[in-house]
Amino acid sequence: MSFLARTALRSRAPHTMRSSVQRRALHVENTVGNATPFKHDSKSWFGVKLTIFLLTGAGFPAMAAYFQLYVV
Repeated sequence: MSFLARTALRSRAPHTMRSSVQRRALHVENTVGNATPFKHDSKSWFGVKLTIFLLTGAGFPAMAAYFQLYVV
C-alpha cells in the first residue's frame, strides 16, 4: 500500500467512525411530584392510578407469555 493511500484512509477514518449523538426533544424537570406520568393531587386517586399503571406494566408481558404458551 502506498504512502498516499494510507494517509487518505487515515484521514477519512475518524469521520466515518464518528457516532451521532441523539438528544431527546422532551425536557422534564426533576422536581417533587413530577416523577410519575400522571398528577397525584389526592392520595386515593394516586393509589388508583399507580395500581393501574403498575398492573398494565406487569400485565402485558404476563398476558403475552400466557398467549404464547397456551393459546398458540
